[in-house]
Amino acid sequence: MAWILGTTTLPSPRGFKRRFVEKSTYHEMINGASKKDISNRKERFELTFTRLTQAVIAGILAEFELKQALSFEVSDGDLSIASTLVHVDISGRDYNTKGSEFREDVTLSLTEVT
Repeated sequence: MAWILGTTTLPSPRGFKRRFVEKSTYHEMINGASKKDISNRKERFELTFTRLTQAVIAGILAEFELKQALSFEVSDGDLSIASTLVHVDISGRDYNTKGSEFREDVTLSLTEVT
């Protein structure tokens, strides 16, 4: 069971979504038919984490601060995603616990490079 981003092994996410990002154009023909020209299609992975420790967040931010495409791969039960290069976006960091140990909620958006 492994979720790997760059050189960091991530914990299992609380939520996981896969979306297709597509650049396309629809053309209406004179006879009423329509045609769709797809110029590019890639996948976006959204990982939601809750109550991460500051040590885990520091590892994720270290990868994010590299400002380059990172490899992403998953092997978790029946889910298997081969290593693919992705751009990393962090949508927000929420602190849900206070006190001596701050825990964070974070959502990562990983968009395929190709």
